[in-house]
Amino acid sequence: MSKKVLPIGKPPIIGYLHHAFALAVLTPHKECLPWFYSNYINVIYNSRLKDKTDYSLDIYMNQDVSIGIPWIKYATLHREIIDKTCSDLVEYIVQLIDLGYYIYVLVDEYYLPNRTAYEKAHQGHGALVFGYDLQQKVLDVLGFNEDGVFGETKAGFDQFEKAFKAIDTNIPFTMLRKRDDISPLKFEPRRVSSLINDYIECRNSYPDIFTYCAPIPEFYGFDRNESNKYSYGIGAYDGLVKYYSYLLDNKAVFDIRPIHIFWEHKKCMLMRIKYMYDNKYIEVFDPVYKEYEKVVQEMLALRVMNIRYAVNPDKKIPRDCIKALNFLKETDKDIMKALLGEINKGV
Repeated sequence: MSKKVLPIGKPPIIGYLHHAFALAVLTPHKECLPWFYSNYINVIYNSRLKDKTDYSLDIYMNQDVSIGIPWIKYATLHREIIDKTCSDLVEYIVQLIDLGYYIYVLVDEYYLPNRTAYEKAHQGHGALVFGYDLQQKVLDVLGFNEDGVFGETKAGFDQFEKAFKAIDTNIPFTMLRKRDDISPLKFEPRRVSSLINDYIECRNSYPDIFTYCAPIPEFYGFDRNESNKYSYGIGAYDGLVKYYSYLLDNKAVFDIRPIHIFWEHKKCMLMRIKYMYDNKYIEVFDPVYKEYEKVVQEMLALRVMNIRYAVNPDKKIPRDCIKALNFLKETDKDIMKALLGEINKGV
C-alpha cells in the first residue's frame, strides 16, 4: 500500500491537544456520541494562583484523556525505547497506520512546515500522525498551522523524523485507535445529572485525575503535587475574574486558552442540550436552549475581545471581561439548574 489516511473528524474541543486529538479520532463514529455527551461537563481550574501567572482552566475528565477513554485502544512506549530500538521511525509509523493506529507524539515544530515556529524557533508541541503517502514521502499530521488554525498539514519524512528526534522529553510515544471490540456505550442521564450538579455546586464527586491513572498531568498545566489548589465547576468564573484582575495590574501573563476552553465548554453543553432533546431525554427545548445559546454567544464575544487584546493590550478589555463574567456566572447557573430539573424528570 503506497498511501493510507485514517479518518479524522472535527473535534468540538481544540483548546488543549489532549482533548482535540482523542476527539478527532472519535468524532467520525456516531456510536461514540452517547459517551461524549455523558462526559466533558465539569471544569477544573487552579483557584490559588501561586505566582499570579499560572492560571489554568480545563474541561475535567475523571479518566485521563491520554490513556483512559473507553472507546480508544491505547499503547505507549517510552521515548528511550523508541530511540534505542527503532532504526527507521517513518517505517514504524507507516506500519502502525496500516494497523489502524494514530500516533500522538511531541515534536519540535522548528522542523515542521506549515507551523508558526517553522525555521524560526525551537518549540515542542503535540502532533497526531494519521496518514502517509510513500510516493510523495509525506505524513499527514494534525495540529495548529502557521495561521493558528487547527487542522491537517503535511510533513516530509525527513522533516518529521528531525522534529521527533530534536525533542528530549518524557512524554511517551502514544499509539491510539478507535475500539471495535466493546458493546455500544449508552448515554447516561444520571451521570450527566450528577456532573451538572457538581458543576453548579463547585465540587467533584468522581475519582480525581491526580489519583487515577494520569501519568503526567503537569504536561497539561496541572501539578499532581499541588492538587489541593484546584477547584471545580462554575466557580471557574471567579477564577477568570481574578485572572483578569491580575492582568489589569500587570501581574499576570496573557493567555487566551482559559477563556477559549470555557467557550468550548459552553458550546459542548449547548450541543448536549440539543442531543438530549432530540433523543427524548428532556421534554423542554426552546427556553433552555435559546437562553444557553446566548451564553455561548457572549462567551464567544469575550474570546474575540481576548484576541484583540493579544494584538493591542487595551486595559478596557480585561475590565469588560470581568463585568461580563460576573453577569454570565449567574445566568449560567440559573440555566443549569433549569436543565437539571428537566433531566431529573426522566431519571
